[in-house]
Amino acid sequence: IEENYKDIRIEAGKTLIFDKPVTIDGDIFIERGGSLLIKGAFVRMNGHIWADGGRLQIKDARVLIAGCDDTYWIRLNKVAVVHIDSSDIDCGYNCGLLYQDSGRLIISETNIYRTDISRAIDFRGRSAIIDDTSFTDNKKGAIDIYGSARMIISKCTFEYSYADYGGAIRSETI
Repeated sequence: IEENYKDIRIEAGKTLIFDKPVTIDGDIFIERGGSLLIKGAFVRMNGHIWADGGRLQIKDARVLIAGCDDTYWIRLNKVAVVHIDSSDIDCGYNCGLLYQDSGRLIISETNIYRTDISRAIDFRGRSAIIDDTSFTDNKKGAIDIYGSARMIISKCTFEYSYADYGGAIRSETI
């Protein structure tokens, strides 16, 4: 049974778990102290996720972004740690996947594809580990690393990732 949602606000101290098929027509806002866990679900979304200090974990999920009103599906501000594991994320050429301005990012065993408008990942946080992940058909490039961010990328594949500079990986500090 598929559940349907409109705009969602996750307040401090609250956790929302998607663990079955869900369609979201609107945006998700995660307040500081709130959590969104997508575990084993198929998510079809027309909107984006915005977190201001909240928690986000995506595991064993299939995601289809049918539409997005931002340059990124996930926009993270002042977030400590984000985990994306064993998932399949199709941006449908509607946006980039993720913008993160602080904290840590851990992505493993995930397929990220059909991004446009922005790079798949724009990382400006402290450190990131991207392991055994594939980036396919990223029209504005795959990964952008800014500032003093440290990143370990291992066992990843990049196919059809295009950009004027650094189609697969671009770093302003190299």
